[in-house]
Formats: sequence, structure tokens, C-alpha cells
Amino acid sequence: MSVSYKVRDTNFSVVLIGKFNNLHHLPDNLLQMGLINENDKENTDVEYVSPAELQISLPWGNLRTEPTRNTQNRLSIFLTDLSSITLFRDFVFSLLDYNDTANPTIMGINYKSWITHQTQEEWNNFGDALTPKSQWLDLFGKEDSRAGMTNISMRIESALEPVIENVEEQPQLNISILPVRGTKDKDYEFCTECILNYHFPLGKSGSMENAKITIEKYFDEIFKLGPQNIKGIVESFS
Repeated sequence: MSVSYKVRDTNFSVVLIGKFNNLHHLPDNLLQMGLINENDKENTDVEYVSPAELQISLPWGNLRTEPTRNTQNRLSIFLTDLSSITLFRDFVFSLLDYNDTANPTIMGINYKSWITHQTQEEWNNFGDALTPKSQWLDLFGKEDSRAGMTNISMRIESALEPVIENVEEQPQLNISILPVRGTKDKDYEFCTECILNYHFPLGKSGSMENAKITIEKYFDEIFKLGPQNIKGIVESFS
């Protein structure tokens, strides 16, 4: 059966967990190190800055640093203008060189899209295919009970060939799907968020070089396969 849906907002991101100094990523410092040009710097907004956190909005995406539960930090770089993928790729590589002493332990390469179905029936059918409500209601519901999917997660181990030897954990794909609620825009009335998170352990030594090797091998592939994989999810369960 043919289902009408649209791919709405999409972003592509790279996330690293390591010892990153958030103040090093202020626009003036990025310009001084040659990571952005003067025009990008003039069009970059510092949305939030503190000794522990930073968020800046670049013309083609966003950069954020924030503390994690241990002594490390999370560095997240988001591309929101997909036509700037080459610029983004170069920026990520330059950022890895700039943070050569950060010793990251984990890297994620992520593709996220919002999907809207044309009707509520098609939207509900998509959720039912992912998590059949009738079976849950049979188990726990009463006569007037209702059920709805809040989120679903799937982990696929060894989703990609490892690029780093002697690392105990293998790359894995984490898939998250959840309904988008609370938006007042009618175009997003029947909306679902689909996230593909490719999780790469980087090892205990030479981890920044391992991050570069992983980017070199999988960055373009994950970006190019993103639309196809999102389409596969929606059409397989609709």
C-alpha cells in the first residue's frame, strides 16, 4: 500500500566524548585557528557560554560543548544546511586536529530526520506496525483504555566493519523513533522523529587518530545512506 509522507527537518552530526575545553571553541578562537573564515565568524552567534558549557550557531549548523557525568565533555557538531556537507566535513577534520590532546573515547555519527504522514490514520498505522497497541491493551488495558507509542529503540551490534584493531567493543547502530508532540505547526501535526546513531568506541590510546580514521572511512557513507535508511524504516513499517 502506498503511503504519503514527507521528510521534513534533517540534520547530520558528529559527537565526541573527551576532554574538550569549551572556551577554545568560541568564534574568535575558531577564526584565529583558521577553522572558520571572517564571514562565518561575523554570522556566528554565541547563544550560551559558561565555564562548563558553550553553544554557538554557525551559518550552516551548530556547535555545542557540555559536561558529561565523568570528567569528560561532549563536543557536538551539527550540520543543518545539508548543501554545506563538504564544508562541514572539512570543519570536523580541522576540529579534530585542533583538539589533538582531547583523547576522545567515543564518537557518534548521527543522521536525524522528522517524518510527517499526510493523515492521522497513516501516522497511527506506522506506530502500530512498530509497536502493536492491541497486544499491550490485551495485557494491561481496561475497556476504555487507550495506548500510544512514546518511543522505540533498536540496537544493532557490529553494524559496520571495525576500523580500529584491538578494541573490545564493535561499532553499533542505535535507532530511535519517537512521535513529535506539542508543535503548533499544522505541517508537523502527524510527525515522527527518526534518529540513526552510529556509535564508535575509539580505544584507550591514539584515540584522536582513530577518530580521524573512522571519519575518513564512514562519514560520507553514513551521510549518503541516511535518506535511504530513513525511507526504508518508514516504508517497511507503513
